[in-house]
Amino acid sequence: MSQTEKMLGLAVGRLPNYSVTTEVALAFDISPALEGLGAREVDVNLHAAAISQINDALRWCSARFPLGRPESDQAMVTSIEVGFAFKAAEIVSASSPTNLGHILLAAQWPLKSTYRLSSVLAHEVVHQHLYLRQEVDDPVRGRSLGYSPWKNCTRPGWLVWHSFWTFSCQVMLLAESFLMDERVGLEDNEIPSFLAKMMGGVGLNLRSLEMFQIVSNPELDRCIEAGQLICQCSESIANRHPTFSDLLDSEREEALRKFQRWADTVEQRVQG
Repeated sequence: MSQTEKMLGLAVGRLPNYSVTTEVALAFDISPALEGLGAREVDVNLHAAAISQINDALRWCSARFPLGRPESDQAMVTSIEVGFAFKAAEIVSASSPTNLGHILLAAQWPLKSTYRLSSVLAHEVVHQHLYLRQEVDDPVRGRSLGYSPWKNCTRPGWLVWHSFWTFSCQVMLLAESFLMDERVGLEDNEIPSFLAKMMGGVGLNLRSLEMFQIVSNPELDRCIEAGQLICQCSESIANRHPTFSDLLDSEREEALRKFQRWADTVEQRVQG
């Protein structure tokens, strides 16, 4: 079993099915929801490039990351609404528990490579799994709140929990692939800095789950185990790429600075 599969198993409770079709319906009619993420319509001349890269990313992802539901041949993602992101460095995505299987996705097409896009698709698949988990046995404490290192603000506990697992699975997929296939780093030389940033955020995300008692004790144990897997993976990367340690230390320090500023602001509001 790969480290990516171990991570997904911790997040979902059991390993989902690989044996599903990866055909997904793509639509370029932009909705208010996608506009709200900072996206506009994709130029018709870029449709073919976007379709090709999304399908390539789905194929690459599906070979390494189960895209089906546990004990089912049903795919977790059935449709993607595609937009053009305003910010060049970002791939923006979102989904909702009220529209399972549907993903909002925006980027500046065509992308330099599709590895990070693949990891974003995996991220959204994990959201779908967590929505289903919550319907059966929600481990998040009612009315809990916590700090989100991704939004740098206070968020409902269930969103802090979601972000921990989605980013943990995303980073593990990309990091393990980076370690096993040198083409990943050669085709996208920004992946080490991207991984360092995500790992720094995941570490603080775990701290938020602990500090604010967002989830049940058994769920926290699973989250801690996941955090240990990421630490082991970061050490493996650092052993092969000595500069990675400095990148990761820098991202962890920046994440802590943001957290401290947030904590100071919250304390001032409470006192004043």
